[in-house]
Amino acid sequence: MKKLMLTVILTFAFSGLALAGACAPASLTTYLVNGYSCTDGNVTFSNFAYSGTATGGAVAIPASGIEVLPGYGTSGLKFDAGWSVGPGEGLDSLIGYTATSSTITGLTLGMAGYGSAKDGIVTVAETTSNGQHLLVYTDSGGTVATDAISFPSVTSLSVTKDITVRGNEAGTATVSAVSNALTTVPEPTALGLFGTGLIGLAGLIRRFRYSA
Repeated sequence: MKKLMLTVILTFAFSGLALAGACAPASLTTYLVNGYSCTDGNVTFSNFAYSGTATGGAVAIPASGIEVLPGYGTSGLKFDAGWSVGPGEGLDSLIGYTATSSTITGLTLGMAGYGSAKDGIVTVAETTSNGQHLLVYTDSGGTVATDAISFPSVTSLSVTKDITVRGNEAGTATVSAVSNALTTVPEPTALGLFGTGLIGLAGLIRRFRYSA
């Protein structure tokens, strides 16, 4: 009976230590389900939103055509898709989400698999709920593939990124990945409570062993 009770206590205690709902590779459609949330590192992501449009004969990219990959940096997400246009064509994808953690102090925006020719252009403009702005781009004038900001700590941050790819009159443009990494600081209080819980659990185990 005592062994059974000890097993129940251990199962209950360590189930609380698991990171339930870890973010996993999936199409953006999965992340758009109402009420969906997941955790990467020590950040919880939720409230995903998406809209996609096209001009000049290009085909708008659906949410099912965008792959979400966690694990960018310590806590972050990467969005993979085939944003590519020719002369006279344009694509626009608007992606939003909310990030929650004990302390968020920075954000990095990056892009990969990009290119442009002639008057083609790729821009990714990002805004946050605390009034920050980030921008990466490539065009005939040059390329900025990474942008990063730091700010006073917040516990919740809403992020909206506008991915725009334009061929304009005679150009081509493409980008295949856009990513975010969040800078966070573990909460000392939470770490202290975690340690206290482990100490208490160890004492409880000793009591059962001595009384067995």
